[in-house]
Amino acid sequence: MNNKLKNLEKLQYLESIKDNLNLDAMPKNELRKLYDVININSLKQKRILKTNVNGLSNLKNYAINKVVAMDLRESGNVERSLTYETICQKIYYKLDKNLQW
Repeated sequence: MNNKLKNLEKLQYLESIKDNLNLDAMPKNELRKLYDVININSLKQKRILKTNVNGLSNLKNYAINKVVAMDLRESGNVERSLTYETICQKIYYKLDKNLQW
C-alpha cells in the first residue's frame, strides 16, 4: 500500500474482510495491505476481529511471512519458501479459532 490509510478506512477494510478472512487465498497485494492495516494496539480492530493483541500480531505476522514465501517461490527458491510456509503453519495454529479459515 503506497499511502497510509486513515484509521476509519482501516476499520472499514477490516469490516469488509472479516467474514472471509482466508489469508492463503489472498493475493500478495492484499496480504501486504492487511499487514499495513493491522495495528496491534487498536481496540477497535480487536473488537472487529474479536481477538486480542496476540491475535492481531499473529495475523499480521502470518500475512508478511506468506508474502515472503510467495516471493521466494516466484523467484524459484522453493526450498527457502518452504521455511516460510512452515512458519505460516505454526502461526496458523496459534490464531484464534474465529480467525482461522
